[in-house]
Amino acid sequence: MGRCYQKLGNDDDARNAYVKALRLNPRSVQPSLELAQLYFDENRGRLAWDYYQQYVQRTGRQSARALWLGIQLSNSLGYRNQQSSYELALDNLYRRSGEYRQWQEWKAEQERSAAMSDDMVVLPGERCRKAREAQGMTQAQAAQRLHLSLTYLQSLDADDYERLPEATFVKAICAITRAFSGCRRMKSPILSSRWLTTMCWTSRCNCRPLRRRLRPGASRC
Repeated sequence: MGRCYQKLGNDDDARNAYVKALRLNPRSVQPSLELAQLYFDENRGRLAWDYYQQYVQRTGRQSARALWLGIQLSNSLGYRNQQSSYELALDNLYRRSGEYRQWQEWKAEQERSAAMSDDMVVLPGERCRKAREAQGMTQAQAAQRLHLSLTYLQSLDADDYERLPEATFVKAICAITRAFSGCRRMKSPILSSRWLTTMCWTSRCNCRPLRRRLRPGASRC
């Protein structure tokens, strides 16, 4: 009955029919999957996940359609381990299915989007330079204001970090962020870039997400 309502475009009646079917037979498998799909289509991920887990617990082997739904649900909710598990099962069991092709197309689109995001990342030195230029400050004026070597500031503007010792790099970035972003706690977009968070930072600085040991003689920022 629920499927008939769905084909007629009446999702509310379909949902009620599936819920009624579960009440009459709590061990029924298919209504749980159908409810999970309905709620996922309505962007109600948590509720969809609950019904999907009921389906997983009651079925012996998931169908290709169920695995594809599980992949999408896991991705939307940030459940990476479950997503990897469902992807592996779909890859091993249903390579000739339409759901497998859908998954491959979806994964390729995800990779393209991630690549585009990486291409759009603006390096911290460039951001600082643009902020300084927006205030009409020269490199010399900024270096004097921030108590930095002009050579170091020029290296930062050029995103040339090989010329900077680690502690100086951290101090300079923190100082420039304070000066140009006005954010005392350093939660600036400059420090939020995925590229920047992979740099080596001092362990006693509260301005960054990674924690590593200070080099001998290095100071806090």
